[in-house]
Amino acid sequence: MRLTSRILACGLSAVVMLGSVPAYANSSEKEAFELYQATREDFDKRDFAAAVDKLTRAYKMFPKPLILLKRAEAYEAMGLIEESHADYVEVSKASDDMKKRVTPALRRLEGLLAKPVSVSVLSGSVTGARIIVDGKDAGSTTPSVLELPRGAHSIRVVKEGYKPFEISGFVAKGTETLVVEAGLEPLVGRVRVRLDSGTFANTRVMIDDRPLSVSDPASATADPVEVQIGKHDLVCTRPDTPRFYKPFQVEADADVEVSCDFKTFLRAEEPSSAAGWVTLTSGIVAAGVGGGFLYKYYVYDEQRMQDEKLRRVSGSEHIVGAALVGVGVVTMGISYFLFPEAPPEGTGSVNVSGWRLDVAPLDGGGLLGASGRF
Repeated sequence: MRLTSRILACGLSAVVMLGSVPAYANSSEKEAFELYQATREDFDKRDFAAAVDKLTRAYKMFPKPLILLKRAEAYEAMGLIEESHADYVEVSKASDDMKKRVTPALRRLEGLLAKPVSVSVLSGSVTGARIIVDGKDAGSTTPSVLELPRGAHSIRVVKEGYKPFEISGFVAKGTETLVVEAGLEPLVGRVRVRLDSGTFANTRVMIDDRPLSVSDPASATADPVEVQIGKHDLVCTRPDTPRFYKPFQVEADADVEVSCDFKTFLRAEEPSSAAGWVTLTSGIVAAGVGGGFLYKYYVYDEQRMQDEKLRRVSGSEHIVGAALVGVGVVTMGISYFLFPEAPPEGTGSVNVSGWRLDVAPLDGGGLLGASGRF
């Protein structure tokens, strides 16, 4: 409010001084004076952009310091302190009187010009992109607000899998927070999916949990689709057939062909179930040995128990047996998590040597049932 009042006061005094001109040398000076006077209404409405336009035209026709002074005041009200400072400097060169008049404004603006400019760097829905200013890492990622020195800068925003965004000649100026919208476009390659048997009519294909759209379900080859570069997963499912899984890599502007190989019964390239079977077998052995110790402890031949040495040995068999049974049960439980994950239909499935074991709720009211088939 104080700044606007000061600007308006200076502007009005300038109007009075300029209005004291008794006559015009030509029509250009008259038009310049009319434009100057018209800015009074712009200042009252706080439409400083319109005032700057009128004053710029007036100054070209009638280059007087008072017109430049009023334009400097309009620039300052708009927050364009660099432009305002430049006009005040030109006014100060006109005369000693003008220099004294604009010295407070120059000191005020020089204080503002010494401060950095806040710049907000955004990248839309893509977050975590690295920000590089003038070739140096800014040490922050999007979205972020940077404090930049006044002047021209180059800003580069990069993230793996996306085209880099770069703007050169970005000028940090003014008093408001500037915003840079970095539109990051994904780098893509083309992927074509084929089936080794059957058609897409009875096959469901997914790339990274997203269904693949097929224009001709009766074919065995899908149209190429654009996929962002990087690692992806191909999953193919078909009724009464083990799920097919395969990871693949996509490079920028490259064509990749991947095939759903249902003839490979085991899940291709999935984590091996060997660890699960080793753990399960170890659990069964431990539980079996522990059960043997317990059996031996409770049904041991009474005649052999006459031997004192045997009695000492058999006295701890029930403890060891119980411990081994417990370890065996826990180990068998752990083995459950080491087998490959269940297929997407929701039925637990393990494929080994041509056998498939499914686990699902029983229709007759039981909790779980198991069936094997090959």
